[in-house]
Amino acid sequence: MEGIQRMNSLEIKRRMLLMGLIPKHKGFYYISSAIILMEKSGGDDPVRSYRRAFSSLPDGRKQAERCMRYAICYAWDVTRGDIRELFPLYDCPPTPMEFILTFWLALAAEGGN
Repeated sequence: MEGIQRMNSLEIKRRMLLMGLIPKHKGFYYISSAIILMEKSGGDDPVRSYRRAFSSLPDGRKQAERCMRYAICYAWDVTRGDIRELFPLYDCPPTPMEFILTFWLALAAEGGN
């Protein structure tokens, strides 16, 4: 996971744009916050980082997950970016946690090369 630690938040957001996620959705920022928090923790416990990213939100985790789900569905159905390449076996959009963890692992694998 060393390679991903070198990425800054702008690079992570750029790659999210390539996936088809767009900044006009709140979910874009929730997803990037979770990934940046995972990057800061070094990826030791990504599920805990995911939960921690939303624990202090005024809207709560359920609202954040709804926003992320909408952003992911929009990328899947409307913008059709590289998100489908990240999930080739899926017939429907991934859940927010599936997307964040898979995206994180893809970034880590790229950074290791």
